[in-house]
Amino acid sequence: MKIREIIFKDRNGQKIKTSKWARVSFYCAVLGWLILLFWGFILKEILQIPQDNNSNLIVAIASIGLMAFALLTGIVGIVEINRGKGTVNGLGRIVVSLLAVFLFLFFMFLPYLGHRG
Repeated sequence: MKIREIIFKDRNGQKIKTSKWARVSFYCAVLGWLILLFWGFILKEILQIPQDNNSNLIVAIASIGLMAFALLTGIVGIVEINRGKGTVNGLGRIVVSLLAVFLFLFFMFLPYLGHRG
Protein backbone atom coordinates (compact mmCIF):
# COMPACT_ATOMS: atom_id res chain seq x y z
CA MET A 1 0.00 0.00 0.00
CA LYS A 2 1.33 3.42 -0.90
CA ILE A 3 1.61 6.25 1.60
CA ARG A 4 -0.78 8.39 -0.41
CA GLU A 5 -3.49 5.73 -0.13
CA ILE A 6 -3.06 5.54 3.64
CA ILE A 7 -3.39 9.29 4.09
CA PHE A 8 -6.67 9.62 2.22
CA LYS A 9 -8.45 6.59 3.71
CA ASP A 10 -10.05 6.16 7.10
CA ARG A 11 -9.92 3.12 9.39
CA ASN A 12 -12.56 1.24 7.43
CA GLY A 13 -10.80 1.78 4.12
CA GLN A 14 -13.29 4.36 2.88
CA LYS A 15 -11.93 7.28 0.93
CA ILE A 16 -12.05 10.58 2.84
CA LYS A 17 -13.02 13.53 0.68
CA THR A 18 -12.88 17.24 1.34
CA SER A 19 -16.27 18.91 1.57
CA LYS A 20 -17.14 20.92 -1.53
CA TRP A 21 -18.85 23.45 0.74
CA ALA A 22 -15.63 23.86 2.72
CA ARG A 23 -13.72 24.57 -0.48
CA VAL A 24 -16.32 27.03 -1.76
CA SER A 25 -16.46 28.83 1.59
CA PHE A 26 -12.67 29.10 1.76
CA TYR A 27 -12.29 30.38 -1.81
CA CYS A 28 -15.11 32.92 -1.43
CA ALA A 29 -13.59 34.32 1.76
CA VAL A 30 -10.14 34.59 0.17
CA LEU A 31 -11.56 36.16 -3.00
CA GLY A 32 -13.59 38.66 -0.96
CA TRP A 33 -10.46 39.79 0.90
CA LEU A 34 -8.45 39.97 -2.33
CA ILE A 35 -11.08 42.13 -4.02
CA LEU A 36 -11.28 44.44 -1.03
CA LEU A 37 -7.53 44.75 -0.48
CA PHE A 38 -6.12 44.72 -4.00
CA TRP A 39 -8.79 46.58 -5.91
CA GLY A 40 -10.07 48.71 -3.07
CA PHE A 41 -6.73 49.90 -1.73
CA ILE A 42 -3.55 48.76 -3.45
CA LEU A 43 -4.40 49.10 -7.14
CA LYS A 44 -6.09 52.47 -6.71
CA GLU A 45 -3.04 53.86 -4.91
CA ILE A 46 -0.46 52.37 -7.29
CA LEU A 47 -2.29 53.19 -10.53
CA GLN A 48 -3.63 56.53 -9.23
CA ILE A 49 -7.17 55.67 -10.27
CA PRO A 50 -9.55 58.42 -9.17
CA GLN A 51 -11.80 57.12 -6.43
CA ASP A 52 -15.41 57.76 -7.19
CA ASN A 53 -18.36 56.49 -5.24
CA ASN A 54 -19.51 54.04 -7.91
CA SER A 55 -16.30 52.01 -7.99
CA ASN A 56 -16.06 51.98 -4.20
CA LEU A 57 -19.67 50.81 -4.00
CA ILE A 58 -19.05 48.02 -6.50
CA VAL A 59 -15.98 46.83 -4.56
CA ALA A 60 -17.90 46.93 -1.28
CA ILE A 61 -20.93 45.09 -2.68
CA ALA A 62 -18.75 42.41 -4.31
CA SER A 63 -16.75 41.87 -1.10
CA ILE A 64 -19.81 41.81 1.15
CA GLY A 65 -21.62 39.45 -1.23
CA LEU A 66 -18.70 37.03 -1.33
CA MET A 67 -18.33 37.14 2.45
CA ALA A 68 -22.04 36.49 2.96
CA PHE A 69 -21.84 33.54 0.58
CA ALA A 70 -18.72 32.28 2.40
CA LEU A 71 -20.60 32.46 5.70
CA LEU A 72 -23.59 30.54 4.35
CA THR A 73 -21.52 27.86 2.65
CA GLY A 74 -19.37 27.53 5.76
CA ILE A 75 -22.43 26.79 7.86
CA VAL A 76 -23.69 24.28 5.28
CA GLY A 77 -20.21 22.71 5.24
CA ILE A 78 -20.19 22.31 9.02
CA VAL A 79 -23.53 20.52 8.83
CA GLU A 80 -22.25 18.29 6.02
CA ILE A 81 -19.08 17.39 7.91
CA ASN A 82 -21.09 16.69 11.04
CA ARG A 83 -23.41 14.34 9.13
CA GLY A 84 -20.51 12.70 7.26
CA LYS A 85 -19.29 10.92 10.43
CA GLY A 86 -15.62 10.89 9.50
CA THR A 87 -15.93 10.38 5.75
CA VAL A 88 -15.83 14.12 4.96
CA ASN A 89 -13.15 16.54 6.13
CA GLY A 90 -12.48 20.23 5.61
CA LEU A 91 -13.24 21.66 9.02
CA GLY A 92 -9.96 23.60 9.00
CA ARG A 93 -10.91 25.39 5.80
CA ILE A 94 -14.31 26.25 7.20
CA VAL A 95 -12.81 27.63 10.41
CA VAL A 96 -10.37 29.78 8.43
CA SER A 97 -13.12 31.08 6.16
CA LEU A 98 -15.44 31.89 9.07
CA LEU A 99 -12.62 33.72 10.86
CA ALA A 100 -11.96 35.67 7.66
CA VAL A 101 -15.65 36.58 7.44
CA PHE A 102 -15.81 37.78 11.04
CA LEU A 103 -12.58 39.77 10.68
CA PHE A 104 -14.01 41.31 7.51
CA LEU A 105 -17.21 42.30 9.31
CA PHE A 106 -15.22 43.69 12.24
CA PHE A 107 -13.05 45.89 10.01
CA MET A 108 -15.96 46.98 7.80
CA PHE A 109 -18.06 48.12 10.76
CA LEU A 110 -15.19 49.28 13.01
CA PRO A 111 -15.73 52.98 12.21
CA TYR A 112 -19.35 52.72 13.33
CA LEU A 113 -18.73 50.88 16.62
CA GLY A 114 -17.50 53.90 18.57
CA HIS A 115 -19.66 56.47 16.83
CA ARG A 116 -22.52 57.85 18.91
CA GLY A 117 -24.42 59.99 16.58
